[in-house]
Amino acid sequence: MPLGNHRAAAGISIFGLEFKLSFGLLGAKQKPDRGEIAARRGGTHEACFADLRTWAGRRLGTAPLALRLSGARHRPPRQVGRAVPAAVLSPPEHRLRGGKFMEDVVIYGLLRGGIYAMAAFGFTLVLGVIGVVNFAHGALVVFGGLLTEYLGRMLGLPYPVALAGAACGTGLLAVVAQRFFIARTFKLEPLMVLVQTFGMAAVITELGIQAWGGEERMVRLETGLPPGWFLGETFVPSFDLLIFLVSLASTGLLFLLLSHSGFGRALRACRDRRESAQLCGINLNATFERTMFVSGLWAGLAGGMFVTLGPLAPYMHFTWTVDAFLVITIGGLGSIVGALVGGFIFGVLSFGASFYVPTAAPAVIFSVLLLFLILRPQGLFGTGPALRK
Repeated sequence: MPLGNHRAAAGISIFGLEFKLSFGLLGAKQKPDRGEIAARRGGTHEACFADLRTWAGRRLGTAPLALRLSGARHRPPRQVGRAVPAAVLSPPEHRLRGGKFMEDVVIYGLLRGGIYAMAAFGFTLVLGVIGVVNFAHGALVVFGGLLTEYLGRMLGLPYPVALAGAACGTGLLAVVAQRFFIARTFKLEPLMVLVQTFGMAAVITELGIQAWGGEERMVRLETGLPPGWFLGETFVPSFDLLIFLVSLASTGLLFLLLSHSGFGRALRACRDRRESAQLCGINLNATFERTMFVSGLWAGLAGGMFVTLGPLAPYMHFTWTVDAFLVITIGGLGSIVGALVGGFIFGVLSFGASFYVPTAAPAVIFSVLLLFLILRPQGLFGTGPALRK
């Protein structure tokens, strides 16, 4: 009996040894060890967090930098709006801190600040000439972006044609708002006009919801341009650089329009002395309508360009209005150059705050705004007497 038990034990042990050996040889690929399982789980969690950061970057319209911060060293690049070289997706860890990261924030903030500047051009124009704080301006920006997406997607128009058509359509919508709403009440109390612009924003937003729905929309643009270039060690997407150049060109064009044209002279006369302008034969209503058209035109351009970088939805109008107001607060009321510089400063500030202190980014931005209001209430390029007037 004891002998039988030893044989059974030996048989079992031998069978178990043979089973383990055969399993180890044949099933090694199907059943990894604990170290491999832990490594795979860690990689899965890294991928999840990286995808979350990428999603947040797409929501902010900052996909290239978000991909750089994703830490995805061994994963192939994902298509987010436009192609990004694989080299951009694998920075060393030390590049995410210190001066290099600050360089990235400054460059991307300047690139995105061009859109903020274009959105603020129309806002400061209406406020400086007509004297109305147009809280429907953000709704015009969103309307221009959604109209650009609709013309390109549904009608199949090339992007430049869709952008130009959407900008003109937004300008005409601004003229309608001026003729049937603002022109009837801008001589009343400023509070009444302010409330009316809120109502205009609600109407334009509802038009956008009825036309395109409430979901977010974005243009997937194929420009045929190279993905981008490296400025030092920072990758600069080609379309972001194009928007930056367009913002500079639009600033120069608007400056020439206001300084060396009959419309610009009439506009400045209406801004400085309305009674004297009327005595000289200048039609105030026509000048104000042209001002609103230019304001809506630039708002449509800003929205049509942003929709290629980030999603837009009708409910985002108030955010754009506040951003434009912050830009002209920094740059100065009635100054086109101030709106451009203020847009660049606001772009760098908002971009840096979103990545350094994402939970307190609004507090940081409004703290800087408060400092501007205390130290220089007229802005960088504004004039005190004009502002008090």
